[in-house]
Amino acid sequence: MEEQVIEHFHRSIQAKMAVGEQLAPTIAAAAQSLSETFLNGGKLWIAGFGASQHLAAHIHYCLSHGLNFERPTLPVLLLNDTPGPFVNPDRLDGQIYSRQLNALADSGDVLLVVSPGDNPEPLTQAITAAHSRNATSIVLTGPGDSLLTTQLNANDIELSSGANNQLRNQEIQLLIIFCLCELIEQQFFGGSAP
Repeated sequence: MEEQVIEHFHRSIQAKMAVGEQLAPTIAAAAQSLSETFLNGGKLWIAGFGASQHLAAHIHYCLSHGLNFERPTLPVLLLNDTPGPFVNPDRLDGQIYSRQLNALADSGDVLLVVSPGDNPEPLTQAITAAHSRNATSIVLTGPGDSLLTTQLNANDIELSSGANNQLRNQEIQLLIIFCLCELIEQQFFGGSAP
């Protein structure tokens, strides 16, 4: 069992090393885009689906409360996929996020999507809604997100984990989230990594 644990660590390190240098410029560009959005009075909308919902909630928490130190909250909103007690579950469809964006997003906002890597319809619909509101998208993709990536336009940013399995995909996406949050904190508050 100990050897299996060590092997998990080695595979995790190898997966991150394989994409780190390739993703660095794109992660920096995404952090810069988000910083400019906040400076220009825009908001960040965050959506995750399925196994990636917890990652979406994590980036929301980090940008709301601070990653490395306590600081003022940034204008970030986590899109809700919980229908509430009075909604018939049979009436839910792939537009659960896009309805919220169509009602509330403004031109100049950004949608950050965290995908589990299987083209979830609510996320593809959310990107379409963001574009209809003149908002750009930053999309953390995984294996099997070909339909999701076809939704992107020239102003959007894709951050692909390059991983072929769910576990590695989520590990790399979490590291991307930490990088984005830290770069934004440094930009706004002069913070540094511990």
